[in-house]
Amino acid sequence: MDAVARGARSRFVTPIVGLTLCMAMTDCTGPSEADGDASSSLPAKGVKGKACGDGACAGSETCATCPADCGSCSDASASSSAASGAGAGATTSGSTGAGGAAVGEEQRCKDLGGSCICSEPMNTNLLPNVGDAWQNPSDSTTRECTMLGDTPAAALERPEQDLFGSDEAAVLAALPPGNSVGYFVRAPDGHQGMWGVGHYPGVPSQFEKRAAARWYIYHSPDYEFAFEGTCTNSKFAQFQGGVLDASFGYVHMYNFLDWAPSSDCCMVGPGPSNLTKEDWRGKWWRAEVVFTNLSGPGFVAKVYLKNITDGLPEMTVVDLEYGPTYSSQNVVEWAPSATLTPPVRQDKIYINNFRWADPSGVSPTPTGVCAGWRGVSHYMVAGWDTDEGQRIGAAVEVEGPNAN
Repeated sequence: MDAVARGARSRFVTPIVGLTLCMAMTDCTGPSEADGDASSSLPAKGVKGKACGDGACAGSETCATCPADCGSCSDASASSSAASGAGAGATTSGSTGAGGAAVGEEQRCKDLGGSCICSEPMNTNLLPNVGDAWQNPSDSTTRECTMLGDTPAAALERPEQDLFGSDEAAVLAALPPGNSVGYFVRAPDGHQGMWGVGHYPGVPSQFEKRAAARWYIYHSPDYEFAFEGTCTNSKFAQFQGGVLDASFGYVHMYNFLDWAPSSDCCMVGPGPSNLTKEDWRGKWWRAEVVFTNLSGPGFVAKVYLKNITDGLPEMTVVDLEYGPTYSSQNVVEWAPSATLTPPVRQDKIYINNFRWADPSGVSPTPTGVCAGWRGVSHYMVAGWDTDEGQRIGAAVEVEGPNAN
């Protein structure tokens, strides 16, 4: 049975209220690893029989893998910087017209070479449906991300299939000068239930020491978090059985009950700084999640956030090496461990935009309303076989040629 026929078994957490109860009842495992073979270089649609040295930069070829056809990466970087000067509202260089698909692999993916696992700029308003729960941003044709292990182009997951590319001027104007973003992907106003972006094949086994996922996220000025209106939660990211949550504005990581050592943590962070609900609204933020020692022992997760609308310094909101931290009852909530070991290899990092409105906490369908919406741009996954502080960092297409 192929991946589409299997149906929309969610990769995302269910709307259960309460930290310990959510951890005990969440099923985030999805199909087995046999469902898909991860690859760091997926072929372009419709491109067959291409090879490095044939004079055409096509298929999975990049400046890093085939400079003979694609030119040097330094040349490509200069070209990208020149294109990024178009400013907010401009379409990506190479577009076939308004909303038209372009070869959208971002420059940072090219610069990283074989360490770039997949890239989805989502700089398009063409998002054709795939199966009954997924959509494919049409601007990317190489190293595409997918939420279906054996379907190479299905990066967006939402059963309603109502995600769309938006060029709303006020939202694009909140991006830094020099960007080349013409579209971003968003859900309808008041969205509830699952919607996410990710790469289900995950991080290949050769990248055991270090992996990262980076994306950009925007909350509308009227976005409602938990306990606003009738909203009861608002997730942020998902990994193998665990969750990053932003229901209360601040980001916190939880679901450590079956880790070694076990911990019923965390309601905040753990980390040295964090956000409020108001910090998110009307702003573009760069998010990067970094894992080291993916199988443990010595697993570490760090989550970095940067307000790129106002050009503020980057913040570390989750750091599993930070602490000990204490709950409001002055009980140790998180104690760092040099032997921290997850129950399974942590090789998947998804954007999880799940939101729900059910004050009763028991309804299988929403019973209330959550105002506002989230938008996302430029999701990328990368991996390394060493742990030397590597990061994905900024997308010049989003933050301009002077990004840091």
